[in-house]
Amino acid sequence: MLILKRFLAFSIDYLIIISYAVLLFIITQSLSNGLNLSLTSSKPIQNQLVAFFTLTLPVIIYSVLTERSSKKGTIGKRVMNICVEAKKGNILKRNILKFLPWELAHIGVHWIYFYETTNKESPIWVWVLLIVPQLIIIVYITSIIYSKGRISLYDRCSETIISSK
Repeated sequence: MLILKRFLAFSIDYLIIISYAVLLFIITQSLSNGLNLSLTSSKPIQNQLVAFFTLTLPVIIYSVLTERSSKKGTIGKRVMNICVEAKKGNILKRNILKFLPWELAHIGVHWIYFYETTNKESPIWVWVLLIVPQLIIIVYITSIIYSKGRISLYDRCSETIISSK
């Protein structure tokens, strides 16, 4: 069943991403303690840029490079014997759309942290940044279920499909 394979592939890839994030956290904690720096500044734009360039961008690059390779898939997809087939598709576009909700939620988290630490009420747009990504993910999951695992909304937009090897 392709849906199950796709879910398990995502789970494997997510464990890799979490492992990378934990390693990144340990390194930044060590550096901040050793250099007596505070990593909890209340500068949401600066924090977002650091998070994007150290976490999100490397994850997107990993996904793009592995899906563009001759194996046509991330480690999770390889383990589950599925691959990304790009017709006229754009693997970069696929992964930007795939990780867009994640990045929007990160932006919301940085801003809500800023407003909480400055004892100001969070504006509605911050809540929108936290809620809209969840709605997008629901649409993504629904599209995967509806297509029996072959195509998500981000696959459709980038003209890619998932297939069994």
